[in-house]
Amino acid sequence: SGVKNDQGVIPMVPSAPRAPLIDRHYMKETKSYELITGEFIEYGKLPGNNIKLFVREEPKFVEQTEEEEPLVWHIDDSVFAPRKFGQGDVGNTGMSDSKDYVNSERMYKRALHVDWRRLMALDRFAKFFKVGDGVDEEKVKVVLESLKENRRYATIFSIFEYFCCFNLNQPFTMSLGAYNTLMKDAGVEEERGDCDAAFLQKIFVTVNVEVGDRQSKENKANDDSSLMRHEFLEALWRIAVVKYPGMDGGDAFVTMFEHHFRHRPPSTAMEVGGPMSVNLTIATMDVDNFRKERLYTEQVDLLLTKFQKELNHVYKYYASLNPQGGQATFDLEEYVKLVTDTGLLQLTSRRDCTMCFVMSRMRRIDDLKSRHILTTLTFVEFLEALGRLADTMSIPTEEEFAAMGANTLARYEAAHTRLAEEAGEGSRIKKPKRPSKTGMTKTQPLASKLYVLLMHMMRGLAIHYKGRLTSGKDFIILNHYLSPEEQIQYLGDVKESKKNLDSFDRKKLSSLTLYEVPFRRAVAQQRRLEAAANDIQKHVRGHLHRSNSMDLQGAAAAKAAKAAK
Repeated sequence: SGVKNDQGVIPMVPSAPRAPLIDRHYMKETKSYELITGEFIEYGKLPGNNIKLFVREEPKFVEQTEEEEPLVWHIDDSVFAPRKFGQGDVGNTGMSDSKDYVNSERMYKRALHVDWRRLMALDRFAKFFKVGDGVDEEKVKVVLESLKENRRYATIFSIFEYFCCFNLNQPFTMSLGAYNTLMKDAGVEEERGDCDAAFLQKIFVTVNVEVGDRQSKENKANDDSSLMRHEFLEALWRIAVVKYPGMDGGDAFVTMFEHHFRHRPPSTAMEVGGPMSVNLTIATMDVDNFRKERLYTEQVDLLLTKFQKELNHVYKYYASLNPQGGQATFDLEEYVKLVTDTGLLQLTSRRDCTMCFVMSRMRRIDDLKSRHILTTLTFVEFLEALGRLADTMSIPTEEEFAAMGANTLARYEAAHTRLAEEAGEGSRIKKPKRPSKTGMTKTQPLASKLYVLLMHMMRGLAIHYKGRLTSGKDFIILNHYLSPEEQIQYLGDVKESKKNLDSFDRKKLSSLTLYEVPFRRAVAQQRRLEAAANDIQKHVRGHLHRSNSMDLQGAAAAKAAKAAK
């Protein structure tokens, strides 16, 4: 075919195909130049300034799609991040003294020096280190170093916190009863001898005597009838000096610690290294193990993220019930009220609740000046307390839930009761025993147990507050945490809601990934892009450094050759 004119038919010649548009930079050097300078270079063009090109042979590159590269969970993007970076929170910024997710060695060292400074300010204690009119600084240095060795002070810190919990209403100082129990459990108390019960009680009274201005801020914070942290340390020192009279005070302290608090003391039936009492076994555990092994996981973080709106509202509501000095605080009283209102207390013990409250707090350098912070929970500590509480409970497994066709503990219990009734009178259907107490090997992921606790807590709140929890101008609707039958029973009728109880899936919600939480997925993708950009910049800087080195070497060689001529 063609076009006809006076000269005949001109054949139609197809036009040459157009080249595809250039929609990106193909040279890494140009991309790097843009990243470093911030200058935009038009696609297909080189920068106006001189750039050095490097030729290299690379293996064949197979491009991967974004979906093929798994996103990596990072704790700095999690609900636990305020512990390291801080942010607005009820009570305080939420940042720990360690400025990290676990209690740091630096924090323990600083806490030891705070306690020691307080003790050395007391004439009754400083006399142990007196040399003439001064203090034997070398001896003090040796003692402090021995306390830091093998995490002795950190272990003393843990023992102190654990036995403080024996006082359920005031678990921040060690009562006389807890002190006596500790001395018996550790084998320090003797039936006959210098360290009998009367002597140990005398030590308790002695170290409790406050010195100086009784109206000072520190003395007001110092409980007169129980031991503060530095007073407990003084009590151990005084007991050691009497128990091992032939030794120097520092050596006596270390010997008593290793002999009675690190191992069980020898007896007629047991040698050193035998099993300790249950209390001391738990007390000497590292409180951060739970965080590292159970709490700080992708599944727990994303589960808490899914419930974060409700949890944040619950935390603020209970923190505002009894403000201190006009400031909302979530202290032990509010915590106990929450677990009571929601029925969680029926699933555990009051002592376990108190223990979870105390162990969830990040440790503080100064237990007197940080008294307000020390006795309250930040939002992140509140989340940890829920996690620890779930871990102490004997909660049915996912398989047991599935066998009963249940997705909540209330439905599981109802199905179990119905099954027992159908079995008839005299029949007993035993519930399996599950490891739940502190120190036992756990058989269920924490996220799975925490899901059950959160659903039960929200159900309890829905019943207690008639489906709606209001705090000031804010409120949350809790109807969907009740079944239709429960809504009729507790609320009067079935309320319309976008969600319903059947939409909650234990297995799914306790095994979430970043891909299933949109805004967390976006954060992870941004983190990956930033990491890639940093890698490119490092790569470019390396090339530029090597290139400059080569230029300098070349110039030096040319100068040397010229000098030789």
